[in-house]
Amino acid sequence: ALITGVESSNPGPRVDLALPPGRRDRRP
Repeated sequence: ALITGVESSNPGPRVDLALPPGRRDRRP
């Protein structure tokens, strides 16, 4: 399974490989 910034416990931007290039999950 792919880990996104929302699913991960680690804060900060995480690259969601499920999304096309350029789309990054960035949560403040």
